[in-house]
Amino acid sequence: MGIFIHTKIKLIEKGTGIPLFGDTISVKLYDKDPLSDDFLGEAKPDQEGNVMIKFDLDKIKSADTPFEEFPDLYFRVYKENTQYFESPLVDDMDTDKEGEFSFTEGKVIDLGTYLV
Repeated sequence: MGIFIHTKIKLIEKGTGIPLFGDTISVKLYDKDPLSDDFLGEAKPDQEGNVMIKFDLDKIKSADTPFEEFPDLYFRVYKENTQYFESPLVDDMDTDKEGEFSFTEGKVIDLGTYLV
């Protein structure tokens, strides 16, 4: 069992300023790799547009990046199973230095607020 990271994302609907949520909205988190990106997890936003995705840090190591230490994170927002938005890449996220520790959630990294 590895180290678990909780990523926080907030989604705001562009043009309206209201939180983006609903049964048809989902967010998938990935680690960018040279050959094939690693899927890290998926979640739906709550009524305030907040998304929390938990992943095992060991998942960033794969056949094309066996010695990778820091994830290159990005996420995609899907509406009715169609890609609606892709975030910019957060390259080499140093999970030891970034984020904060919570006794209830463990290591929490806030990826920010996005207009989508």
